[in-house]
Amino acid sequence: METAVSELAMVVNGILAFVRGSAQEMEIGEVERRLLSMVMEVGRAALGKFVATKGPGYVGKETTDAQGNRCPYVRDRTCVYRSIFGTIPIRRAYYHAAGSPGVFPLDAEINLPERSYSYVVQEFSSRLAVAMSYEDAQEIMSSFFPVTMPIRSLEGMVSDLCDDVDGYYKEKAPPEVSWRLWSPLRRWTRKAWLFVSPAQANPIPSPFRSIPTSLERRRWQP
Repeated sequence: METAVSELAMVVNGILAFVRGSAQEMEIGEVERRLLSMVMEVGRAALGKFVATKGPGYVGKETTDAQGNRCPYVRDRTCVYRSIFGTIPIRRAYYHAAGSPGVFPLDAEINLPERSYSYVVQEFSSRLAVAMSYEDAQEIMSSFFPVTMPIRSLEGMVSDLCDDVDGYYKEKAPPEVSWRLWSPLRRWTRKAWLFVSPAQANPIPSPFRSIPTSLERRRWQP
């Protein structure tokens, strides 16, 4: 833990020394770019301090898995966590018994993602990937953040997110509409139509062609 604290303090002091020293001879745009990479390093050091403070998730000599099997502590195992600030190692207590897949209590405690990439990295890269090619999304991510993601990983990530969305809407029941609420809303909407001037009565494009917009409906009123 002391190592993480000293590393964080060293990075912050380095930023202060930079803006007071060599940055004074640079243009502001260049200073901004240099600071961005330094801020990423501060975030990585702070995230490392969080992980060090949290500890490996040791819960005693044994624990139980999801099936109720008693799993004794074996040893600590280290995994790689690829965050938006860069890669950090996470040490996790490992519990295992014969016939059991093994348990890492820390995974559930901090909600560690199944993939090695953080949820923030997954969100950023997925938002980019749905708006452009995978290659462009990969290039933008690596240009601004110290994280590299193979195209295959990005494709699998977007595919998983699509499956999650489909599953969510399949399980989610449609909302119930109360006709008691609909009746006054309908009267209020009719009153609103009366205040639309003829100059504003041009149809407004709607993303749903089968559903007329409010201004289009006004033309049909008696």
